[in-house]
Amino acid sequence: MKILMRVIAKDGVKLKSEIKRQHRALTRSTFVRGRATKGWEKWMHKNYDGWIRFKEPCDGVLLVELRCKNEERLWQIFSAFMGYLSRNFLNKIVSVNTQFVK
Repeated sequence: MKILMRVIAKDGVKLKSEIKRQHRALTRSTFVRGRATKGWEKWMHKNYDGWIRFKEPCDGVLLVELRCKNEERLWQIFSAFMGYLSRNFLNKIVSVNTQFVK
């Protein structure tokens, strides 16, 4: 199981750059940057056994994929990422669309 998200930013906001800049500025974070491949950034969570991949195919649209080794705990990765977005980018996001995929 995985969760796919499409995050739509306000006009002129490059959300992937903003997210990476904010992560570098934080002194403590529960997310650890992993290896980027083919335009996809990969972050792992320190406490939950899962990861997040995201890329920005065009300005203002961020595609996100959330996965967890234990499907029953996927909600924790989802909750942590949504919390990160709402704490740091609430005024820069227009909408978040979520799709649950088996």
